[in-house]
Amino acid sequence: MTNVLHSIEAKSLTIDGFIWILNENNSFGQYYQGTLKKEVDLEVFPEPKDFRKIFTSPSLPYLYLLEPAQKRIVILEKDGEIIKQFQSQKFDNLLDFTVSEDGKTIYLLNGLKVYQIKP
Repeated sequence: MTNVLHSIEAKSLTIDGFIWILNENNSFGQYYQGTLKKEVDLEVFPEPKDFRKIFTSPSLPYLYLLEPAQKRIVILEKDGEIIKQFQSQKFDNLLDFTVSEDGKTIYLLNGLKVYQIKP
């Protein structure tokens, strides 16, 4: 059993009843009550360079990963299967994002601009 405390090199985390931790190697782990339940290595094209943020909530069925280095956001099933990814040359300064409570809109902060995506 792996304890959450061993994940001190995490880049980002999010909570939906489980704790989801984005690791330095661009994999992510699902923890419950301090115990690692599963770890997922992403198989996405193009190959990840540097995911910066992971996000979900109890009301959302997916995980969302932000990768400014490749100007994209990736939407995944919680088992790691890719649903969609959005990539654009306009996303040249991605800083942050959030998802509406119903999951129907993604808001991307790109420098001083905010983009809306309807997945």
